[in-house]
Amino acid sequence: MEFSWRGTALLATLGVVLVALFPAGAGPFTATQGPVTALRAIAFLVLLLFILGFLLVTRAVARELLLCQQTSAAARICKRKTILSLRC
Repeated sequence: MEFSWRGTALLATLGVVLVALFPAGAGPFTATQGPVTALRAIAFLVLLLFILGFLLVTRAVARELLLCQQTSAAARICKRKTILSLRC
């Protein structure tokens, strides 16, 4: 069985979302039934969505930069080959 970071990340994200959506069911009234708990859960969920969005955007930008670097490197190699072939 191979270790997968993707599975671990999915499990951690699912745990965080479940804690955010379903806060503690036991404890003092203000901790379990107070309006602040629901507001904190909503705020935490919004923060989590912003973080996930940021990670997706940075991943897409990194992919584009890598693709751009590979393309420009390939273009430079292609130029060198044509210049070298013209010299021969």
